[in-house]
Amino acid sequence: MRHLKFNSSAASLTLLLLATMPVTAALAAEPVNDVRDGDGGPRRERAVDDRAPPASLFSTYRANYLVIGAEHSPVAGNTTSKFQLSLKYDTGANWYFAYTQRSYWDIARESSPIIDHNIEPEVFYYWKSKSGIAERWHIDSVRTGFVHQSNGKDGVNSRAWNRAYVEPQFRRRAFFFEPRLWVIVTKDEQNRDIADYYGYADIVFGIETAARQRFAVTGRQGLEHGSLQIDLSMPAKSLFTGNTMRPYLYAQLWTGYGETLLFYNVRTSALRIGIEFHP
Repeated sequence: MRHLKFNSSAASLTLLLLATMPVTAALAAEPVNDVRDGDGGPRRERAVDDRAPPASLFSTYRANYLVIGAEHSPVAGNTTSKFQLSLKYDTGANWYFAYTQRSYWDIARESSPIIDHNIEPEVFYYWKSKSGIAERWHIDSVRTGFVHQSNGKDGVNSRAWNRAYVEPQFRRRAFFFEPRLWVIVTKDEQNRDIADYYGYADIVFGIETAARQRFAVTGRQGLEHGSLQIDLSMPAKSLFTGNTMRPYLYAQLWTGYGETLLFYNVRTSALRIGIEFHP
């Protein structure tokens, strides 16, 4: 299949990434008081604290990161980069608009082409429990909404689908468990068998310490194939005395099908490390 060439548009996207990260951090709304403030798996939204009004209507949604590392794949070179930008907008009535973009960059090949861009605009309703006993498992929050995911291409390389989902979050002390269940509303003809690879649910299980060091495992099983992703992040300042750096050190391991929409039916494996950006 044909790759997009890394031309001026790709360079502009890279510059936009670098310029946007500090803005993303500055726009972040939620104060994080302790582990129970919903700062769960790196893929998931941080919970909204109803006790204090947000400083901004915009805030980070899923993880914002830039990673690079080795990949074993029939569709990419042996070194690839992956970066993600994600924001949400608070309407003030427990309804949110969100936008997430993930890009995959084959930096090892000549001209360093962008493999795929995946965009995910969504709207969701968010409910957070005002009570809960940390010593035992309890429902901390529930999110339900509608998400569109596509890669912005046309013709045979077009990939798109729409889903309605519900995602409860269960917590017990530092542990969190987040199953996300969805119904496929529509899907592109070019990926009509996407349920064989993505299925109808994924599950995140992890732990977050009081120092905001996080370890999370995300599993997804399609009708025929599945995937596994492991995320580890920790504040850079937690490793060195007197360090005030905001970024987190971030490592991500991926194996299975569906890391990119374009090659959703191709098995890949990758280990990448880099930086995760937090408010």
